[in-house]
Amino acid sequence: MNRKGLCCLFLLVVLIAVSSRVYGQYDSDKGKRSLDFDLSRAQLFFGTLLPYSTQSATVHMQVTSPGPPPSINYTQSGNILWQYNQATVAEIRVKSSRGNNINLFSISIPQKNINLTSGSAYLQLKLDNPVPDHFSSLKKTYQSFYVGGELSVNNTKPGGTYTGYYNVVFNYY
Repeated sequence: MNRKGLCCLFLLVVLIAVSSRVYGQYDSDKGKRSLDFDLSRAQLFFGTLLPYSTQSATVHMQVTSPGPPPSINYTQSGNILWQYNQATVAEIRVKSSRGNNINLFSISIPQKNINLTSGSAYLQLKLDNPVPDHFSSLKKTYQSFYVGGELSVNNTKPGGTYTGYYNVVFNYY
């Protein structure tokens, strides 16, 4: 079989770590915030991506329902091999730390376009809105919300492990 044109194949692993900021209520008796976070499953991970043409491609993990487990729509466009069964959306868990109910009115990601870096190379990630984007109240048990996103890949980027960070803002009372 004869192949024409440029064929490029490289390994690209993308991993996103999460940092969080919390604004709002503090316990007056302890001087500590009254929310606890579990970030143990808070990495947005796209897995292994293999571009194989000169065109750009995108992959998208969109959370369509919070679940549990969450419903996720996996899509891709362009010439790329993506083993989406390796991929995971970010799950951030939050609960009230003092047993008092907290009315949470907003969960947001202030900056949605993130540059992921591997050395001096970078890729673009556009984050989706959190699902759900609010809770009516938090109690002493963890409640989860999920973050997905769309990754743009082009074959001129070197292979490697690309990482980045984004902020999650909780406004509550």
